[in-house]
Amino acid sequence: MFWGIFSYDFKGPCHVYLKETAADKKRYAEIMKRHNDLQLPAIQAEWNAKVAADIAKWAALGRKKPGRPA
Repeated sequence: MFWGIFSYDFKGPCHVYLKETAADKKRYAEIMKRHNDLQLPAIQAEWNAKVAADIAKWAALGRKKPGRPA
């Protein structure tokens, strides 16, 4: 596959992508799984902290969930 940027007065970078083999796809899937497994705990902790802060903010406003007061 070829990808590039062309406009009236500008020529951007051009890339040629080679076809992936089944072995390449399997290898990259394993790399992404390892990466995701390492990142998930940090992302989950950040999400949980955000949700806890939102719940505390809603509770301070006397609400059980976001939105207009009941």
